[in-house]
Amino acid sequence: MKKIFYVFLLCLNIISLLGKPTDFIEWRSEFLKAVREESLSPNLMVRNLAIFSISVHDAVNSLEKKYHPYLKFHNHDLNAWDLNSVIAGCGSYIGKNLHPARAANFEKLAYFTRKENSDLKHKSFLFGQKVARFFLQHRKNDGASTTVTYVPRTSPGLWRRTPSFFRPPEQPHWRKVKTFAVKSLDEFMPPPPPNPTDKLFLDSLREVKILGSKDSQIRSAEQTFIAQFWKDFSYTQTPPGHWNDIAAEVCKAEKYSLLDEARIFAMLNIALADSGIIAWECKYRYHMWRPIHAIRLADQFPQSTKYVNKQWESLLESPAHPEYVSAHSFFSGTAAVILSKIYGSDKYKFRVQSDQFPNQKREFNSFSSCAEEIALSRLYGGIHYRFSNDRGIENGKKLGLYFYNHTLQPLTQFKK
Repeated sequence: MKKIFYVFLLCLNIISLLGKPTDFIEWRSEFLKAVREESLSPNLMVRNLAIFSISVHDAVNSLEKKYHPYLKFHNHDLNAWDLNSVIAGCGSYIGKNLHPARAANFEKLAYFTRKENSDLKHKSFLFGQKVARFFLQHRKNDGASTTVTYVPRTSPGLWRRTPSFFRPPEQPHWRKVKTFAVKSLDEFMPPPPPNPTDKLFLDSLREVKILGSKDSQIRSAEQTFIAQFWKDFSYTQTPPGHWNDIAAEVCKAEKYSLLDEARIFAMLNIALADSGIIAWECKYRYHMWRPIHAIRLADQFPQSTKYVNKQWESLLESPAHPEYVSAHSFFSGTAAVILSKIYGSDKYKFRVQSDQFPNQKREFNSFSSCAEEIALSRLYGGIHYRFSNDRGIENGKKLGLYFYNHTLQPLTQFKK
């Protein structure tokens, strides 16, 4: 008996070294790790996560038949199934195709599904792969990998490369990427930005100059921390990843079923993906210059000459794309509405962690207050005007409501 006991302990140790059976949370986490390791843009990040999330939703939903699917595909021929194996089939196939450099990591996550000599798990895994293959084919040639030539403007008021690195414009092609659900970008586009000679612009310019400068004398220590906390630059989870983390906290606390959880992440990520496409259409339609140039070159307009400061620097480095509209704000307005509608109330107490400050968390009592803080963080950082943040939030909310009312609806109350 003693020998059998030691053999049992040895087996437990081996299992603990190899890991444990995986679930939806771990697959999402692996996609976010890939984003950090590969330093993906927010748009490419959420496009990839949307493909994974919607494939999991449609695969699981085809088995439980509770919601309208995103796409119609050949029904399964399974009499019984293992949901973790279905998810593993989706995750491993999509992960290896979209993040080939990390194929071994996705293979490792699928290990427990594939190692067991179980016909049920094997067939479930193959079904997940089949769905994933279908969705990848659907997004093939969606424009995400194309390139376009963008010639920066030199006229006053228009975007040009920003100091200190003067990086080339990021993803000018993204406005042409195929949307996931939105049929018309113009329906959710913010209005044109104010002219650099308008009072709204001049008031906003004065505000960001004072509040967003690197050596601001009026920005509080907490406001500086907020700007850094929500920075989400390279090698982080990016803004959409931040909202995925928030959604994960909600799902964990509310103990949603696997299908309902899959639906939340599918709706959230396809909405965020379309938010990015609309925001980039806005950026490269209007070519609004960043505060750093609006202040350093303020003497190019008689109305703003008094705000000129040739040495002005923002707290955060300006991203390498036009200013209007704030994508952080657009993403956040969209996500906040979707989560509040799914939960049934905007009022929800939660905490958020940041890659920049892994040991500190921000606390919120509502989704909208979190979105508002994220928008303000770009003003505190000196890289966005207040009107760009406000309009991003406003139109993001409009888009989020559209997605909630028109996608993945229950079979008993589908709305066109």
